Amino acid sequence: MAAEKTETVRTAYLEGRSIAALTRDHGVSRGAIRTAVADLLPDHTAVEEVAPAPELPVTLDMPGKVVGGGDTRRSFLMAFGRCLGAR
Repeated sequence: MAAEKTETVRTAYLEGRSIAALTRDHGVSRGAIRTAVADLLPDHTAVEEVAPAPELPVTLDMPGKVVGGGDTRRSFLMAFGRCLGAR
């Protein structure tokens, strides 16, 4: 779409014309109209920030009871070994 036509479409969109009406008026596809007014659409964010994925907690559910009570890491490893059949 030509730059001057783009400005006309953007102005008409801001004045309340629908994308469908602009498509009919200018003889172009809805995709072309959406591209021309993309930053004016309500769901558009000007700058898309890339956020790191949140770290989700991990829960290990092991039936039975954990042996001991002193060193929890050692107790866990012993119990986990029993679940795998190791001694």
